[in-house]
Formats: sequence, C-alpha cells, structure tokens
Amino acid sequence: MEKRFTPSFFTHFFFFLLSILLLTACESRKQKVENEFPENRPHDPNGRMTDFQGALEYEFNMLKNPVTGTIPEGIRDMEQNQARQILENQYLTGRPEAINPYTFQGPNNLGGRTRTIVYDVRYNGTSNQIILAGGVSGGVFKSTDNGATWVRKSPTGDHFSCTSLAQDTRPGFQDTWYYGVGEASGNSASASGAFYSGNGVYKSTDNGETWTRLASSNTSALESFSVAQDFISKVIVDPTDGNVYIACLATIRRSTDGGTTWTTVLNGALANTSQMTDIVVTSTGRLYAAFGGTNSSTIDGVWTSPAGPTSGDAGTWTQIAGAGAGGSPAGWNAEAAYGRLVLGIAPSNENLVYALYFSANSPACAGATTEAELFRWDNAGGTWTNLSATLPDEAGCLAGNDPFAVQGGYDLVVAVKPDDPNTIFIGGTNIYRSSDAGLTWTRMGGYNSPASYALYPNSHPDIHEIVFQPGSPLIMLCGNDGGIQRTTDNTAASVVWTPLNTGYRTYQYYYVDIDPRVGNNKVIGGAQDNGSTRNTGGSGTSFELVTGGDGVSVGLTDLIAGTQYEYVGSQNGTINRRTAGTALGFISAGITPAGEAGTGLFVTLFKLDPDNTERLYYANDNSLYRTTSASTVTSATWTSMTGVASSVGGANDITCLAPSRGTYSAATSSLFFGTSNGRVFRLDDPTGVAAATAPVDITGAFPAGNISSIAVNPRNDDTIIVTLSNYGIVGNVWWTGNANSATPTWTNVEGLLTLPSFRSAAIHAVPGSPEVQYYVGTSVGLFRSGTGFPATPGWTQEGASDIGNAVVTSLAFRPSDANLLVGTHGYGMWKTSLSLFALPVQLTEFKGQLINNKSSLLQWTTSSEANSKQFELERSFDGVNFKKIATIPAAGNSNSPINYSYRDNSPLTEFNYYRLRSVDIDNASKLSNIILLKTQNATQDLQVLGNPFKNNLNLRLVKPAAQQGVLTLTDMAGRLIYRRTIAKGEQLLQVQLSPAKISAGVYVVQAIIGKDIMKATAIQE
Repeated sequence: MEKRFTPSFFTHFFFFLLSILLLTACESRKQKVENEFPENRPHDPNGRMTDFQGALEYEFNMLKNPVTGTIPEGIRDMEQNQARQILENQYLTGRPEAINPYTFQGPNNLGGRTRTIVYDVRYNGTSNQIILAGGVSGGVFKSTDNGATWVRKSPTGDHFSCTSLAQDTRPGFQDTWYYGVGEASGNSASASGAFYSGNGVYKSTDNGETWTRLASSNTSALESFSVAQDFISKVIVDPTDGNVYIACLATIRRSTDGGTTWTTVLNGALANTSQMTDIVVTSTGRLYAAFGGTNSSTIDGVWTSPAGPTSGDAGTWTQIAGAGAGGSPAGWNAEAAYGRLVLGIAPSNENLVYALYFSANSPACAGATTEAELFRWDNAGGTWTNLSATLPDEAGCLAGNDPFAVQGGYDLVVAVKPDDPNTIFIGGTNIYRSSDAGLTWTRMGGYNSPASYALYPNSHPDIHEIVFQPGSPLIMLCGNDGGIQRTTDNTAASVVWTPLNTGYRTYQYYYVDIDPRVGNNKVIGGAQDNGSTRNTGGSGTSFELVTGGDGVSVGLTDLIAGTQYEYVGSQNGTINRRTAGTALGFISAGITPAGEAGTGLFVTLFKLDPDNTERLYYANDNSLYRTTSASTVTSATWTSMTGVASSVGGANDITCLAPSRGTYSAATSSLFFGTSNGRVFRLDDPTGVAAATAPVDITGAFPAGNISSIAVNPRNDDTIIVTLSNYGIVGNVWWTGNANSATPTWTNVEGLLTLPSFRSAAIHAVPGSPEVQYYVGTSVGLFRSGTGFPATPGWTQEGASDIGNAVVTSLAFRPSDANLLVGTHGYGMWKTSLSLFALPVQLTEFKGQLINNKSSLLQWTTSSEANSKQFELERSFDGVNFKKIATIPAAGNSNSPINYSYRDNSPLTEFNYYRLRSVDIDNASKLSNIILLKTQNATQDLQVLGNPFKNNLNLRLVKPAAQQGVLTLTDMAGRLIYRRTIAKGEQLLQVQLSPAKISAGVYVVQAIIGKDIMKATAIQE
C-alpha cells in the first residue's frame, strides 16, 4: 500500500510533540514527596519534563529497518501469526521439556495512562457493579466489583491499547460495547512506522468479556500513518438509534450497522497527527463534533447535527464555532492559534455544552498565562459565553502547574456534574472544580498546591477522564497518568481520593532488576512516563514510586556495610544513587558523570554488576565509565574509558552492557557490550585495565542494526547470546561458545522465529547438569530454546497464557536460585523460578490420540519418580485457559519406567489442548508440555457445559463462530427468555440469567450462525 503521509508525519508529529515538551509536567516533577526532615536529603534532581519526542525516537531507532529507515508494513500481523504458528506447532508436536509457570510480579496497585472510563448503564451498586476502563498501553480492563479489582479483557496477543470506550445503552443492546485504539498524543511508541498506532475499532457483544476487531474500521497497514482512523480519540454510540461514531484525525466516521461498514460524515483535509477531534451526543441524539485549530480552516471549531432520523448524516452539520479567519464567536482564537478541543454536555440541561481548548504554551512563569480557553454554548438561545478570563490562576507561578496547564492538549478534559449545569470540572495537569459556572475554581487533584510539585494525596497529575457514578452525582472517577482514583464527594472543600488500580496492569518497563541476594523477593523497574518503582517492603505485588521522570536502567545491590543501595535515573543521561531506606521521591546523590547529563540515549543506560555490586558501568553515546566503589562514587570520580569511546566511534551509541557472572576476577572477568551499529566488544578485566585500553571487537557476521541485549552463561562466559532489535534484518539472535577468543565463531540461532524484534535475553545453566537454557524476550512474547540448541534452536513460547504476546523488554536473572524476572512494555513484571535440580518426576513422554473423534486417550511415561503424589490433567479448547479435569495418583518412588493413561470422554471441540501437572508430596508442581488433538472434519455444534445449571449457563461451540450469529433461550412453551449476539470468532458462550426471569425447568438453547442451526437442552435446577 502506498504511504500517503509518511514524510510529513515526521515533521508535523515531532513539531507537535516539541510544543508539548515545553510544558510536559510528568512524574519527574511529581515525586518531590515531603518527609520529616527534607533539608537533610537531596530531592530527586530530575526536575524536568518527560520527553515524548525522545521516547518516540528511541523506540523508532530501535525498530526501524536499518536499510530502508522504516518499519516494514504489515510486520505486526506477520510476527503475531508466526508466533501463533510456533505455539500451535509446539502443541501439536509435544515437547518433553517442562513449561515454567509465570506469576504476575507487579505492580498490582499502580495504574498507567487512562483516557477512558465507562460505567455500565445498568450499574446499581449491588447486583451490577460493572465498570470498564482503557489503558493506553494496557488495553481494556473490566471491574465487576465497583473498581476494587480489574481484569484485562482485551484479546490476548492483540493491540495493547484503548483510547475510548462506549456502550450501546439502548434496552436489549446493553451488552454491546466498542473501543478504539491509536493515541496521537503521548504514547511513547507511536513514532512513524512503529506499530503502536491504531488498527481500528473493537466490539464486544457479551458485556466486555470478549472482543473482536471490526476489520472494516481500518483496513490500512498498522505500521504507517495513512488514514484518519489510525488514531481514534473518541468512540460514542447514539442512544436513540445505536449508530456508532468515531472521532479520528480531521474526521468523524459513522457506522449504522454495528461496525460492519463505515462512512465519513464530516471531515477536513488530512495532513498530520496533530489534527485532533472530539464528539459527544445528547440523550435525544443531537451530536456535537469538535475539530482542534490544527485542522484546516474549513473545518476547525465546533459543529452540531440535530436529533432526528437524519442526525449525523453528511450535510446535516452546522458550524457553530471557529468560523472565520479571526475566530468566531468573539474571543475564539483563529485557526492556527489553538490546538486540541474537547467538549462536555451538561446532563441536567443538555442545551448547555462546554468547549475547552489548548490555546498556547505560556512562558515558564514570569508573566505566564493559562494554557487554555473555555466557552459555554447555549443551544436554546444559540449563543456562546466566554469563560476563559477566570480559568484557574492561583497565587504564585510554577511551570506546568499554575496557571492552568494542559501540556499542549495532551491532558485536556471538561465534564459537568450530572445534577447541576453550573458545576464544572476541568482537567489538565491538575483537576479543578467550579460551582459557579466558571467564575471561581478550586484545585482538587494532581499537584497538591501551586507552590510545589508534591502530589495531591492519592491523586496523580495529567488528567484525561472524569466520569460520574450513575445515580450518585457526588461520586466521581478520575483517569490520569497514574491510573484511576475515586472520590465519594466531589464537592468537598478538600476532596479525598482513593486509588482503584488493583489488577489494572498497564506499566511499560524499559528495564527491571531483581535483588541479588538469594531468596530475596525485592524487585525494581524503570517505566516509561512512570519513573522507577519497587515492590513495597521488598515483597509482594504492590509497588511504590521511588523516583520520577521517565524510568530507565535500574540496579539493586547486595548489602554493603549493612546498607542496600538502589540505582535509578531518568531520561537523557541522569543516574542517581539512593539507599533503600531513603524516603520516596528523594535520592542520596546525583552521580551522573560530569558533562554527560542531557545527552545520549533517551533511556539512560547503566549496569550494576549483579554479583559484585560495588562495580557499576555507565554508558552515554559512545562513552563508557566505570567505578569500583559505586556506593561512594560522585560525578567527578568516575573513570572514563577513553579506549572504548575511540573504538565505538563518535557516530555510534553503546546500547547494552553485560558483565561476566560470578565473583570478579581480573584474570577471567569481562564486560561485553553492544552498539547501535551492530558491533559487539569484549573488555577484559573491565574495572582493572588502564582507561585507554581498547576493547576486543568480537563482532560476527551480524547484520547492521541495534544490539539490544547480550546474555552471558553464568557458568562460563565463553558462551553468550546477542540479540538485535530491528525489523527487516536476517539474523536477530546469535550464539557463540568461544566468546573469549580473539575471533569467536558465531551461529545464527534465530531459527523459525524470524520476524519479531528481539529485545532481551538470559541464559540458565542447570547446576550439576550439562543442560543450558536460553531465553529471549521479543515483541511477541518470551521464548525458550529447544534441546537441539544451537544447531536447531527450536524456540517455544513461554507464558503464553500469562505474558502472552506482550513486548518483553528486559530479563533479570539470579542464578543462585534460578529466579527469572520478566519486564514487559505495557503489562508490568512477571516472575518464574527455573529448575535448579532434577525434577521429582522425570517425564519422558506425554502424548494423546483421538478415539473415533469422540474421546481423547492421554498417555504418559515416567523414567523415575521421587516423592511424587499425583498427576493433574488439565484441558483447554483455546490453548490459553486450562481447567483440571482429572487427578491420577502417582507411584511415589520408582527407578523404572511407569506408564499412565486417562481417557477423556467429555464432548470435544475442533481443537483440544491438554497438559499434565506433576505434583509431589510437598505440593510443589511442574507443568508438562502442551499437546493438541485436532478433531478431523469437525462439524459445528452447540454443547451445554455443566448441565443442570444455576442462573449462569455456559455453552461452547465445537468451532469458533465463522461469522456473527444469534443465541436464544426459550422455555418449553416457546417463550423467549434470553437473546444475545454471537460475535465472530466467539466459542465459549456465557449467559447470565436473573433468578427473577427463570425458574427450575427444561429450556431449549438455539444458536444460529449462517446456515448452521444448532439446538441443545439445558436444565435449570
């Protein structure tokens, strides 16, 4: 497909982001937490904004094809398809290697950027407590307990984004939801050509449980900006007719058939990604659309289409603001003099609509003005009122905090209290309330005061969403860069917030690290736009923010004279040291080498030797620094390795660092490092050699590209693997067994995993065994090598049902107890314990066969058993969600082969997945490989699960629905009890029935999918 806007995309997008940079007040300034003796501890010195442009360029340079300078079109779909094929082959062939169980490490209590929150229209606080929310990098989350806990519902392995959610609120259609993806303002991975732009609209017909992408909503390549719907800022559903609207770049599009087809109803000329739009609708169907001033002069401003049968049609829209070169109404800025524009309807008087837009970047105080303007439209009289003059401007002045700041429109929202048209809430960096129609304002969240960047208690700056609990106008949710918070009284003089982020997993980690002490559960990570975080108290999945800025490399030391040190930093070169006991938001010392701040890679690179934690390496551009006294080093006492800088060359960057494992030895220890131009070096005795010593260039026949990681065998640093992160190159993973020679022999071990971007690597040498396991983190998940490595890499996916296809950016490994920490970009941290010993059960074979396509015969063999208790057989129809179906006693102790078998006579689907859990007498367990038994020539049918049932009826199709269908439940007299839509691709059908609507008896379930009509009998107890 021809790219329509790629050249101007860079120019306009980066220019737009550059305007944001001047006032981007993100976490680096937010975390100046006060403590009892603030004068005794230096504050986090990263008192500058997070850098969206830097994050964009960092991500793009890491991914682009080095030859073409672009991301290959279609690569996201292709790499996901390849990962799925590898997983399916893995199941079909069956591998004897045990699969490691992964658990979520955190943060389970901190949320990331949230642009959309919606209460189920049927919410009543008792039988219905459903809320849906969207994380820009985490996807769609659902809470069924009023926000106490969240579960991600986005399709596994699909686009990890959600910018706007909408429910079809019409009776009979309220299980239908839509969400849009693609954020043009703020996502660190949205650079031109990167795959974090949007791919359209997703739909659910089972109240947000499962989602299917509406293919016609965006048919363009995901990797390039070519159509307006690549970036969707708003999705709404007209409550009168169910028509779906999306506000995308310079365009409003509509579907009148539930998302099957789409047409443009209002648009201007499309030129760049700063052409933001918004759309809202009244309860009667009147529509209002907003086009920011970055749109063309023919379209910028506010438009409305009246309620009625032609509402929203092309040609029915009237411009009510923004017309004319000088702006209209009076005071409205001219087209080029304002940016993003958002709207808010007053629910208690829908004639009133508030319009808030980004006006201009104000100077860094000393005469600063508010960065927005606010107007109110009265549709009854057809008049505008300018409320801009009284926008929040408190005593004093603090850039990005006061006066009212919106970071170029990055955070911008207006909402009206449902029972009072004069009580308005606006959000920018902070959230404010006016109870007198905009005459006066009260700060109620974000930063605590206009005098500092300390946080408002339990709140978070950068406000994106404000919603009210149905039936309770005082109860309000706020979505921002820190997730979701709730207040039960939004009119209080001092508003009290409660965070609602349990299970809301959205963190984008660049680097993670694990405490080097054996058995210790402390972890730390550096996250995009969310600073450095660690688990609270050094255990569990609840985290706390240590320091701000864009999180970067991190490091945890062993105890040094009884003290543990933490190394953290922020974007563009800053590195800080703090003791583990230092108050949150404070550091012990800024230790950035003199002259290095503000330069180099956006994600500051340093590496603490995990086995010798007084040795620390810092890299910036082509320069490398070292210290053997990390706990006392200052900015002036680093040693600059001039020989390294000369060898790397001024045009290149050092991109990864990997020291030899084990106790440091001048004779055997080395530092391996990679560069942005595809070279790998070895520096022997790295903290002992003279500073001018040149490293050994051990580069193999690598393609040109970005060396993203190097992993060293903990047992012998002769063995290393190297990964490259770029798309479109041949050979992203390389292995050598003689890394300490002058010219190592390299083997390309990419195998069949040829398409993803490789980001991270780790090596596990099983003690007392020749077995060595290799792990690589990619843009489509975590993979492990097969037994034929390196000749036959045989990569198999790890954590398919847990980590899924999340981007695995960082792996931290502790050999002493084989703990592997997995950092993802968008789905937090995960952890597993790899095997240190021979398993109690040596499973030599696990296989299965179909018997007449009606049942499954599962068989397995053990060569030996020690203290084995039982085997638990688990089954799944999708290879992701497994349930135990049988428990088989084990032999206990045996040194000879034992054969086991089990026959599954339950109804089969087209795809039937099985795995075996071996449990010993201490209840420790290990999972087997997964096998897939595929029913030949399977015909579609409907199966009732758990008959008889109580209220909740679970059904399963033999094959996923090939197209949209209808499911009905009738009583024996033919009366309709329940009806719902079956989404394309859906297989497990869940029916929630109210006890008031159904009594004990026999019912008929019918599914119609295309020409297939299937019936089954269900019995209600």
